Amino acid sequence: MMDNKVILTFVACIAIIIIFGKYFAFPIKKIAKLIGNSVLGALIIFIINLVRNFI
Repeated sequence: MMDNKVILTFVACIAIIIIFGKYFAFPIKKIAKLIGNSVLGALIIFIINLVRNFI
């Protein structure tokens, strides 16, 4: 049978992962949105430059 210290350590590690996950979830979402918007903006500029070269 598992030792009580092992179970306690396992539960503590899971709790720490959950706490850090909730703490960093908001900044990660903001960074992902920023990266997505940057890529979309670069794509739009690229398309505008392609159309401008043909005109």
